[in-house]
Amino acid sequence: MKDTNYLRLNQLMHQRRRYQILVKVLEKMVTLLTFASYPLLLAYVYFKKIAWLLPMVLVPAFGFLAVTFIRSGINAKRPYENLGYEPVIQKDTTGHSFPSRHAFSIFMIAITYFFVDKGSGVLVGFMGVLLCVLRVLGGVHYIRDVVAGASSAVIYGAVCYLLIL
Repeated sequence: MKDTNYLRLNQLMHQRRRYQILVKVLEKMVTLLTFASYPLLLAYVYFKKIAWLLPMVLVPAFGFLAVTFIRSGINAKRPYENLGYEPVIQKDTTGHSFPSRHAFSIFMIAITYFFVDKGSGVLVGFMGVLLCVLRVLGGVHYIRDVVAGASSAVIYGAVCYLLIL
């Protein structure tokens, strides 16, 4: 998407208060629901497939640390920094936009769910797509940021789990 399209999208979001509220509420709700469900998944794994518990803690943890390290090294600016607008989703930080840690995290949780229960994994994956769209609509990420975060989680998670489990 061209920079002018990001500016137009941001203008549209700021012209329609209900869009702003919808993006903010849905973004918080999807984030909280998904991240709160991860400990419940780990509890389930503990009671049903004890041997899987350690990998399902360590694989996401190491991935999260790697993404944090990579994005600190890249230190890509966020759209609102480059284009000079106020994002719908309030963000005080600068840089560290690529890859999106939110996208990586939710898709890492989705792939973890997928290895336990395919249907749940697909559901969380759909929530991940929604979160990615909301982060772009909210003005805090470029499309490339969320695509990189999501795809790296799916590839990394699938490879690790296929090798370990």
